[in-house]
Amino acid sequence: MLIAVATSSGQEVDLHFGKTSIFTLFDVTEQSVCRLNEVEVAQYCTSDPNHTEHEQRFSAIAKCLDGCRAVVCVQIGDLPRMSLAEAGIQAFTAQGPVEDALHNAFVLLSAGGC
Repeated sequence: MLIAVATSSGQEVDLHFGKTSIFTLFDVTEQSVCRLNEVEVAQYCTSDPNHTEHEQRFSAIAKCLDGCRAVVCVQIGDLPRMSLAEAGIQAFTAQGPVEDALHNAFVLLSAGGC
């Protein structure tokens, strides 16, 4: 299962969805977590508090996350969370070790809880 993580180090979930410019992609199974690659994105959040360019920015991010079942980040706003859901990507918030967050997301997704 492909899951994207907003992480600055690859070790800790430590970035807000809208503030990250890189997502690290992981292939997660019941037995393993495999770091695949990083994808660069334009930051969703800008100095515009109204997110007037939401559709264009989100569309570009969604294209980069194509194939992902989930995104894990420290925090995410309602608008990008809903847009991810419409694209078939579940948003999870977590803080701490990436492997723990990936395991928790995998369990929830596998159980059909999300």
